[in-house]
Parts: sequence; structure tokens; C-alpha cells
Amino acid sequence: MLKNALESVRDGIEDLTEVRVTTFTGTAEQVLGATRKEDGSFKSMDEILTDFAPEGGTVQLACMSVLDIDGDALFFRADDVSDDLVTAHQEAVSAGIESRAAIISLFQNVIKWGADQVAGD
Repeated sequence: MLKNALESVRDGIEDLTEVRVTTFTGTAEQVLGATRKEDGSFKSMDEILTDFAPEGGTVQLACMSVLDIDGDALFFRADDVSDDLVTAHQEAVSAGIESRAAIISLFQNVIKWGADQVAGD
């Protein structure tokens, strides 16, 4: 049980090291399938789109931003993307950064609280 809890914490920390926002445009004439894997975790967008084979529709990558905690960044913007879509994408990136910062702050507070509890014993 402790091993599973530690693995979950490790996986969560690994997820916090990157902010990835991918924006697609297009039309879809098919309902997306399940977004969860058999183990209950969520599928990545790559997995969802791999499972998704639109018939009579098109899905195209419009923008992608990948920001690593070490400062590395990757940005992509298709040539024909509207300014409104770029703005929406940038807002999603900002929201991702803010949510990661809040979660990291929460971890810091929990670790500090735990250290204070151990020091107080």
C-alpha cells in the first residue's frame, strides 16, 4: 500500500515537471471514445486522437506549447491560425502554469508542515 502511494506521488511529481498545451482545430463527425484507460488513469490527447478516426472530418494541430521545469520550451503555431485561437491557446498555457505553481506550493507547504511536525516531536 505504501509502495502504491509513493508511486502515485512520484507520478504526480513527474507530471508537474512539464506544462503541455495542444490546440487542435477542425471538424469531427464522430463521438470520441472513452478518455480513461483500464487502470482508471486518463488517456493523453495523443492516445485519444490515435483512437479517434474521423469519417468525413478533419482534425489539425493549430498550436502546441511544451514548457519544462528546467526552462526548456517548445512552441509551434500553424501558419493559418487566427489571433483569437492563439489568444485562447496562450490563456490555456497561462492557466497550466498557474495550476502547476499552485500544486507545487501545496507540496511545499505539506513538506514544511511535515518537517515542522518531525522537529516538534
